[in-house]
Amino acid sequence: MKASKILLLIVLSLPLSYLIAGTPRAYLQKCSLDNGQMPPVTNTGNTMSPDYIVTADILETADEMITTQNPAPAGYTYKEATILRICRAGTNPNFYTATFLQLGTFPTQWHAGETLRMNVQYIPTGAATSWDLQIPAGTTSIIITNPAQVIPPFSFGPATNPYPADGVNLDLASGSTLDLSWTSVGQADGYKLYWNGATEYIELTEPTWTTPVLLTGAYSWR
Repeated sequence: MKASKILLLIVLSLPLSYLIAGTPRAYLQKCSLDNGQMPPVTNTGNTMSPDYIVTADILETADEMITTQNPAPAGYTYKEATILRICRAGTNPNFYTATFLQLGTFPTQWHAGETLRMNVQYIPTGAATSWDLQIPAGTTSIIITNPAQVIPPFSFGPATNPYPADGVNLDLASGSTLDLSWTSVGQADGYKLYWNGATEYIELTEPTWTTPVLLTGAYSWR
């Protein structure tokens, strides 16, 4: 009976050794929207938000990129939420959104000074952002709450450098169209354009829009 019990304990310990190849070390990073509000993440604990994809990669090692996407795309290895996730962390009423990574999951042993690249994608819009972390010395958990990393969805903002500018008179042939444009915003999910006093906006993904056929008269847009 004693020999069987010892054998059982050895068998049960095998999965843990396969899950963590390197030295275990947790990395928790607080995240926020670009307006300072909490991202739309409500899951807690060892669970993954269905609205996001998180990937992680140590740049100094090749072909060891991991992802929460299942099935994983080519070149990536899927990891469960116990290893990699975005979730609501902290305690009520001081919840915050954070990404979590277990560094020990990479096949190659991580080292201080190496560059860890994290990427967070918001599935509904496809918008994504990434950041790099130089792994600090030590083996204690890496917990960063300030500064928070800004993740999507990104908010709409006022257009800059619009063409035509406010108040410009253009000499156009009646029956022509005009391409409106403005400076793109690198992290914008999209743009809302209000044409000629309309109360309903036109949602765009690119910083340009072609007007309907124009007749003689005055038009406005914002």
